Amino acid sequence: MNAPATPAAVVQKLHDAWAKGAKTAEAQAAFDNISGNLRVTTPQEFDAFIKAENNRWGALIRKLDIKAN
Repeated sequence: MNAPATPAAVVQKLHDAWAKGAKTAEAQAAFDNISGNLRVTTPQEFDAFIKAENNRWGALIRKLDIKAN
């Protein structure tokens, strides 16, 4: 998403660390405290989600002709 040239092994290592941390009681409590939705997916699922969200919101922004000031 933000660093497309990152080697797959590095992406996987970062994902594994995130997934491990996200499963802790401390992380769960922190997200519960802010009514957050803590979800762990694969790097591929995350990439697909971001692309879908960009398409979804980009289409709406273009349709409404929203511009940054």
